[in-house]
Amino acid sequence: MTLKIDSHELDRYELRLRLMEDKIIDQRAIINHLVSVIDELKRCNTYGKTKQLSDIADATLQNTPLN
Repeated sequence: MTLKIDSHELDRYELRLRLMEDKIIDQRAIINHLVSVIDELKRCNTYGKTKQLSDIADATLQNTPLN
């Protein structure tokens, strides 16, 4: 038994895989950002600091530590 797939079909599969890969990369970026926000919240909580969640989110997006 021989499996035949034309080049157009292969191109479509490749495009779909690349789109899926892009989505995964975007999702990883979101997850990494959320982890950074949680880490910063824990750090602030440990030192008894009060920060606005929006300030923490902005700082983690810019990789800027809050003082």
